[in-house]
Amino acid sequence: MIGREKVLRVLEQALAALERAGAETGHVRFQGGSSSLTRFANNYIHQNVAENDTGLLLTAVIGRRLGAASTNRVDRAGMGRAAEQAAAIAGRAVEDPEFPGLAEPGEAPAVAEIPGACDRETAALSPTARADLVAIATRYAASRDAVASGKIASGALELAVANSLGVRQYASASIFSAACTAMIEGAAGSEEWSAGRIEARLGEFGHEAVDTALDARKPRKEESGEWTVILAPRAVSTLIGYLAYLGFDSLAHLENRSFLAGRMGTKVASEEVTIVDDGLSPEAIPLPFDFDGVPRRRLILIESGVARELPHSLRTAKKADAKPTGHSFGPQAAGVIPLHVVMQPGEATLSQMVASTERGLLVNRFWYSNVADPARAVITGMTRDGLFLVEKGAVVGPVRNMRFTESIMNAFSSVEMIGSELQSVGNEWSLGLTRVPAMKISSFRFTGVTEF
Repeated sequence: MIGREKVLRVLEQALAALERAGAETGHVRFQGGSSSLTRFANNYIHQNVAENDTGLLLTAVIGRRLGAASTNRVDRAGMGRAAEQAAAIAGRAVEDPEFPGLAEPGEAPAVAEIPGACDRETAALSPTARADLVAIATRYAASRDAVASGKIASGALELAVANSLGVRQYASASIFSAACTAMIEGAAGSEEWSAGRIEARLGEFGHEAVDTALDARKPRKEESGEWTVILAPRAVSTLIGYLAYLGFDSLAHLENRSFLAGRMGTKVASEEVTIVDDGLSPEAIPLPFDFDGVPRRRLILIESGVARELPHSLRTAKKADAKPTGHSFGPQAAGVIPLHVVMQPGEATLSQMVASTERGLLVNRFWYSNVADPARAVITGMTRDGLFLVEKGAVVGPVRNMRFTESIMNAFSSVEMIGSELQSVGNEWSLGLTRVPAMKISSFRFTGVTEF
């Protein structure tokens, strides 16, 4: 961690370098921090690494022509060379007729850091502390003749943005993630979550993965088709992630590529479903401004089943005659998607969902998921690390993994119950967290059965 004052001095020097290189205006993004990782497999630690890095992205603007260059050198020579490269690229680039200009200070007033976003204990977690956490999982696995593999990762990040019009923004946050997969007799179970700080649940790290693997041995075959499903939070996070990507890219709406294009303000899901994007919440990994430097705003994406708001960058806001919401990926970036998606909790527990089910499947997570039909938000993938049959309100045994092919919105239109607890899962594409509950869906389509 370099700290606010030093980072802002670096940005001032980079902007001066862009001016010397011939840029009419300039934009600089700083991203840096520390990361530490401990990996384990077969109940033993096999890798322990740590990294500190800083990076600058310098963007030169000449009229409506843009050029960018990056460097991880923050000395005068390194910044000067990157600035010259950015200006040279801008000088040869074609004009960008849709460039809205850089953010003005009035559009991007300075934002305060979010209290508690950077937890010092998490940011400075030692190799010994990570090893102690790994030991909780591996000893539990060994005591039950299972093998555990996974990782503990921690660190901190700094993000800052400045431009020659006067915008100055800085934020820092701590990051933590833990994952464990346990295997025994060909069966597997897993657990994984991310957070801005170390969580109390680590006292039983790996136990859920091991217990699931033990329960998943000798699965029976069940037929594919329409099933009632109870999705654990990680399975829900897959659907939510693709929903954000396929449905709430504002550029895709403007170009009529989103499956929700033309449907804003209409009912698109069950009344049980409310989804927001909240990059200001200290419970996630907050990012109070975007890569243009515009303050981020909390958005209601879906409210009681009705599609409500879209994220906007300066670029898409100009095209849509709207206001930017602080969701840009930078002056040259086109698309805009939410990064801090939260599905609002309901009132049900997982056990209540199971008890209310006459016959269905309990899904721990999905994997190998891909888009099958973007126009209808259809995705396909596999179950993994625990699929169980539910009959007459009780979990009765493991089931062979299945392939699903389903429309996200068809699934969300069939939601019966929402879990009362949220779990944080790392964002699949970028910074931020997805926070989701468990969910019961009355109809979910499986199209094939595996041999395991």
